[in-house]
Amino acid sequence: MEFDEADIEGISRGLSNILRYYGEEMNLTSFNIAFLSGPLGEKRQDFWPNLRIIARPNLRVNYISDGWFGEKLLLEGWSPFFPEDIAASLKRYFSP
Repeated sequence: MEFDEADIEGISRGLSNILRYYGEEMNLTSFNIAFLSGPLGEKRQDFWPNLRIIARPNLRVNYISDGWFGEKLLLEGWSPFFPEDIAASLKRYFSP
């Protein structure tokens, strides 16, 4: 995994934009994040580092788990939001 300062700055800025969007637009305060990389100290052509982030529902009265049978048993994800709508509203957080 090899990043220069510009890479780290870009990742940090993007993550900050996403978290700001979660708070301002979706009123979410919880998330999970995974950063996947190849071996440290190596630059590999067969694996590109990537970051995955997912919002989690806020705690509330009668809270239930945000894990559901579809993703656990069928490896099928689901969202109550259309990805195109999220992308359209998120775009302003990445525009100068």
